[in-house]
Amino acid sequence: MSAPWRSPSSWGRWRGTTTSAGSGIGSQTGIELPGESAGILPPMSSWSDATFANVPIGQGEAMTILQLASMYQTIANDGVRVPPRIVESVTRSDGSTEAETTPAGSRVVSAKSARTVCAPCSSRRSSPAAPA
Repeated sequence: MSAPWRSPSSWGRWRGTTTSAGSGIGSQTGIELPGESAGILPPMSSWSDATFANVPIGQGEAMTILQLASMYQTIANDGVRVPPRIVESVTRSDGSTEAETTPAGSRVVSAKSARTVCAPCSSRRSSPAAPA
């Protein structure tokens, strides 16, 4: 999909959908648990200006707690999403252990963008708060 550079509004819709979908919203995570929901992310072809305004604040989409954690992990991992997994290793009846492989990551947003989003979460006050 090529980026529609004609207007900031159309670019924002393209980027927002690409980022949300790349973060795993709207598709199952692949952890192979029964009953897992894919969440809801409207296809970009159905987005209106109202959708563009609503989705970033959580209206018009739905996600599981695992998908939410995956989004945070992506930002904390400098914009690279590593698919979630729940099994670290398998221990067989003979006592041998086999570690599960870590899935390959994929870049969802640039490292610079991820750090920009993370900055307010880790900033510190340079001086103590004034007494009330």
